[in-house]
Amino acid sequence: MQKDRSVGSVHPTLLIAPKPKVRRGITMSESPERTAKSPPSSGPPSGWQAPIDEWSKAIASSKERVAAFYRGDPHEPRPTDFEELRELGATFEELSVAEEELRVQSEQLERAYHELERERRRYQTLFQRAPVPYLVTDARGVITDANLAAARLFGVSADRLAGKPLAVLIDAASRPRLRRAITRLGHNKAETVSISLDVVPRSAPVVHVEATAEAHKGDGEAEIEMRWLLVDQTERDRREELEQRRAEDLESLVAERTAELRHAQQVKDQLIATVSHEFRTALAAIGGYADLLTMGLHGPLTNPQLVDVDRIHSAYLHLATLVDDLLTYTKLSAGQSTLHVDDISLADALRGIADLVAPQAAERRISLDASTETAHVIVRADPDRVRQITLNLLGNAVKFADIGSVVRLTTCIVQDAALVQVSDTGPGIPSDKLDVIFEPFVRLRTQSTIAGSGLGLAISRQMARAMNGDLTVESEVGRGSRFTLRLPLSTRLASSRLST
Repeated sequence: MQKDRSVGSVHPTLLIAPKPKVRRGITMSESPERTAKSPPSSGPPSGWQAPIDEWSKAIASSKERVAAFYRGDPHEPRPTDFEELRELGATFEELSVAEEELRVQSEQLERAYHELERERRRYQTLFQRAPVPYLVTDARGVITDANLAAARLFGVSADRLAGKPLAVLIDAASRPRLRRAITRLGHNKAETVSISLDVVPRSAPVVHVEATAEAHKGDGEAEIEMRWLLVDQTERDRREELEQRRAEDLESLVAERTAELRHAQQVKDQLIATVSHEFRTALAAIGGYADLLTMGLHGPLTNPQLVDVDRIHSAYLHLATLVDDLLTYTKLSAGQSTLHVDDISLADALRGIADLVAPQAAERRISLDASTETAHVIVRADPDRVRQITLNLLGNAVKFADIGSVVRLTTCIVQDAALVQVSDTGPGIPSDKLDVIFEPFVRLRTQSTIAGSGLGLAISRQMARAMNGDLTVESEVGRGSRFTLRLPLSTRLASSRLST
């Protein structure tokens, strides 16, 4: 008897529908980027679900027919031998496994779709709510998408921006730069281009923006899209313009104030010069008549009268020195002082200098140690100014040194300079005042009880620097100070030496 193997066409090779070509969660015929741009829906696209539904129906139909056989359905042919019955059971088992696999893959596809949809919506939200204008154009520069910030920038709604060439929204002067950028992006897709553009919004002033663009492949192989990020530079330009205007105003104000200060300085110098000159004339008369009275040309003076005349003479000397300092400082500040710089012997310039302060030193019982006779070195300096500076340093040292101490005047050579140093054992100078004491009219509190104008060190330093030298100080509070006059050695007498 011939076996009927049709069993209602329930053979495994006929029951299982062909599987669609699938990769995890997404069919090969679709790309994530394209899916992200599709409008939102309640489930996966119909193109994905059709083969799944067809396969599922085929499995369900075959299982129903196998189940009908086991139930003894009279309409279903029955197997004629045990081998056919065993084959039918195996087919049922394969169908059950295939159905389970299909169900799992369908759930994975559903989850992948919803995840992709969430990402698309997240991207769309970020894109639309971004504070910086962002738009996408095709390879010709026609806008295909734009966010809300871009719409606000151009003064056009986002839906009306789509399809417009970007060039029509740009000022005519900026269009050549835009076209060159589009051409460069079209030839080199990996390049990033940054250009300055002037945007012409509807019913608004021109806006200056800094545009950064990149080219990317679109959905098609040859399709190119360009993504543009536009940063409004109007506020930055306004700030820069404001800062530049402020800088110009400040520069103008500084120039105006400088001119006023220069004029005030000139007036002050002129006033000091005039007053000093008038003082010198009157002081010369006071000093002259004081000398006449001391000599007794108008008759002998009593002892009390001689004491008074001596006090007048001392006051005259003090005022004369002050006036001379004022005149000297004014001329130095105005560049009117004349120096006669030449190759001179330092020993000759310093010879006898200590004798001039010897009376003051003897009065305070201060010993003078001056070793200048052996200063056989040739320097470039004005001998009168060297003597004036050194005399001022020695006079200050005698005034501020402790009673009964020693004031030293020494010389030495350091590299290409000769140093004249005056040391004392006075109260010393605080470290934060070492530069201040060289400013005019500055006197420290410890000096307030000692006569002086506060101009001597300022004049001495200016003179030293006018001879291409310098005047510096080293000091320690409570241990005294050492002032150093630096003078350049003569370059014409290289064999000059200094022995001490």
